[in-house]
Amino acid sequence: LDGRPYFINRTGEFSFDHPYSEILGFDYNDYSIVITDTKKYGVIDKTGRLLVDTIYKKIESFSDGLAVVTGMNHKPYGKPKKVVLEIGVINAAGQIIVPFGKYKEISNFKNGFATAELDVAPQQGYYNHAAVIGTDGTERFVIPAKKWYLYYANDGFSSGLANIEIYKTDPEKIKQWSSDDSKTYIGTIDSNGKIIHSDQNWKGITPFHNGRAFVKEKEGWFLIN
Repeated sequence: LDGRPYFINRTGEFSFDHPYSEILGFDYNDYSIVITDTKKYGVIDKTGRLLVDTIYKKIESFSDGLAVVTGMNHKPYGKPKKVVLEIGVINAAGQIIVPFGKYKEISNFKNGFATAELDVAPQQGYYNHAAVIGTDGTERFVIPAKKWYLYYANDGFSSGLANIEIYKTDPEKIKQWSSDDSKTYIGTIDSNGKIIHSDQNWKGITPFHNGRAFVKEKEGWFLIN
């Protein structure tokens, strides 16, 4: 109505009045992200009450009850003196789970875990400095990026396990990469970052569900526990 979204009850009455240009939707939650006319993000409940003040440049979709928030001055890259780290994590009540100033970027949570880019000085040929954090905001482990990285085809944890690609050699010694190269193989880690199984014959893998996953070898796909 007049350019603003409203929620109505079953009799057609407005559930609440509000000043927001967008309400992204409650879905199955008791809260929704809102956006003001000045493009600032906050969170309201189903009565329109503000749970999280509209002070953020962006609030990502909630997952596992948590959302990644970006401050108005977030500048994670560039000259060190100009870097400003304003990215963190909140819960639906607005409580800060991961404060500003700790990480450069944070992924959305998936099945209890998220990845966060560490604030470290860049190194030539090696720039993937990331850690895995839990829903309590604590750092579970730092990804040893010169040894392995999360498998991009199904990034994230499922059934408490995550699939990885393991380097066969030091990646900084590889002068040229191509899609035909076989410089990595597949493995799986637990939630502490420990490799629990791997096989140099594995060329692909699906996420684990119900204690099983499919792995691809030269001869085809196989089911593993």
